[in-house]
Amino acid sequence: MDPELSGRTAAIAARFLQRGAASGTDITNMKLQKLVALTESLTEHIWQRPALPESVRAWRHGPAVKELYIACKRFGETPITGLDAPEESSFPHQLDLAVGEVWDIAGHIPAGGLWKLTHEIGPYQHYYEKGEGTEIPKADLGRAWPDYVTYAQQLTAYRSPVNTPVVGIGQAGFRDQGARDAAVSTFRPSRLRTSG
Repeated sequence: MDPELSGRTAAIAARFLQRGAASGTDITNMKLQKLVALTESLTEHIWQRPALPESVRAWRHGPAVKELYIACKRFGETPITGLDAPEESSFPHQLDLAVGEVWDIAGHIPAGGLWKLTHEIGPYQHYYEKGEGTEIPKADLGRAWPDYVTYAQQLTAYRSPVNTPVVGIGQAGFRDQGARDAAVSTFRPSRLRTSG
């Protein structure tokens, strides 16, 4: 029998799904797993208390909560449209703030970027090398929070809006003038190069 998803974790997941729907951001199982693991990292870092009753484990595609994966696996790689799990009736305000903080930092990052973030930063790799499904200690996730934030900011420093086919400030392909200036100083279109 599959382990059951707790009401607390279901409520956290539901809040991410609500934020995704409100912003027009699709959330797949992989993206949801990373957002929930980052929430655990944040709460451990700030309050030294876990957000989740379940363990975060090192699976092939990164840190994940097995019970949440099972609850969402029917969606495959498609966006999740809802959870079939009862949510916790009273949700702590601090935890709601943590979900909001994680969303603000990482909600706009695609699943592949979050995969990269959680593979390259934090304790995942160390525990995955011990064996797939190894529990990642929550304190280790908490210690990684500042590095996750820094890496997420680096991932998004020069991001282009989704579905922008042309890169350039006139097409809103740069987040701000600083990002445009950095790109222009690094890359010069061939029509602007002088032959020498």
